[in-house]
Amino acid sequence: MIRLLVTLFARVRRTSGQALRRVSLLSFALLFFATSGFMYFELDGQPDLEWSDALWWALVTMTTVGYGDLFPKTFGGRYLIAIPTMVFGISILGYLLSMVAAFLIEERNRELKGMARVDLSEHLLIIHFPGVARLVEICEQFRSDRRTAGKSLVLIDADLEELPAELVELGFRFVRGNPILEETLRNASAATASQAIILAKDPHIRATDNASLAVTLTLEHLWPDLHTVAECVDPANVQLLERCGCDSVVCMDELASQLLVQEALDPGVKALVHEITSNTYGQEFYVVPPPGATWEACRVALDAVGALPLGLRRDGRVLINPPRTEAVLAGDMAVCIAPDRPVL
Repeated sequence: MIRLLVTLFARVRRTSGQALRRVSLLSFALLFFATSGFMYFELDGQPDLEWSDALWWALVTMTTVGYGDLFPKTFGGRYLIAIPTMVFGISILGYLLSMVAAFLIEERNRELKGMARVDLSEHLLIIHFPGVARLVEICEQFRSDRRTAGKSLVLIDADLEELPAELVELGFRFVRGNPILEETLRNASAATASQAIILAKDPHIRATDNASLAVTLTLEHLWPDLHTVAECVDPANVQLLERCGCDSVVCMDELASQLLVQEALDPGVKALVHEITSNTYGQEFYVVPPPGATWEACRVALDAVGALPLGLRRDGRVLINPPRTEAVLAGDMAVCIAPDRPVL
């Protein structure tokens, strides 16, 4: 609230500085008039009055609150002081409220059109707008995990003119601009984001990968510690994205071909993959810190919390069902299937 008031004051001072000075001068003049006038007319009949009482009455009357604990009893106090204070006070208050309303409406429009800077941390950065349905699904999956359930989502896109109502309801924030420009990324607080997902703007056009490559290069150059995941259309570009420093590359065309063959050979694989890759129902894959010094110790610990151990992730590769005596190395992560993220 304090930050909003400070921002409001700074904005009004910058855009309507002269009007603000006039209103401030008029408010102080009216406050002085009401305070001194109240004391002048009412002090004889109320000898216990102090200047603080008169100031309190003036503020209460100017803001139209009207507690009634103090009020003028003389003709001059009522008609020469109180009435002008009420009339001019409500006029000034109405003007100030209109300025506040205009500011809030303008700020809301700026946010919806992606013109406002986003000040967040540990949020998910989504780059490119492939469609509302796609982003709604990503949001549902992202927030189904208890680690990320309360995190914010920030969309960056150069062509989207206004954030759709469906995404507004889900709490998306929007920054409009070219995502390969540092200024645009800083406006989205990319430096403090926890993850960045680079989507293909059009999954049917292979040249879309060029934009993803440029964004990945920019992000990895500016913030190499930011975890980036890129969607790739052309399988030939997977290696390029990895060389750019992208932490994970998902090629839908490649996965689709593999899944089609698997489903043909072993019917039911598609349903299994759909369930374990969804965060909204059923069992899911989880990658967690290894709870032991050997794979056998990890298996026992994972099994104890109701998780199905699968293997170890090491240097970008996954060792499925390694030997039980396999030692866990620095940087290894345990891969498992469980209904919820295992708490170890």
